[in-house]
Amino acid sequence: MRLPGARKTGWQLAEQAGLERPYRLQSLLRRSAWQADRLRDLVRSEVLATLREPGGVLVVDETGF
Repeated sequence: MRLPGARKTGWQLAEQAGLERPYRLQSLLRRSAWQADRLRDLVRSEVLATLREPGGVLVVDETGF
């Protein structure tokens, strides 16, 4: 289920997750250590493992949004 609007508040995300308040989600985000390069590498390896095809092409555009 998509929420309306381009940006979401903590309250909207908490409600979508079935929580009464956003504090648990905020705590998770505040305490989590995000390593963008590591996440990029993990996503890349998953995509390659799933979609790898000799001579294949992956096309991504905004028309699906």
